Amino acid sequence: QLKTDYVKLFLDDNIMNIIITETNRYA
Repeated sequence: QLKTDYVKLFLDDNIMNIIITETNRYA
């Protein structure tokens, strides 16, 4: 369960980084 939560947090963080990168690109 802890590993699953860690992977979820990792993926969420990556998604946020991608969104920020895309937002800055088109800003």
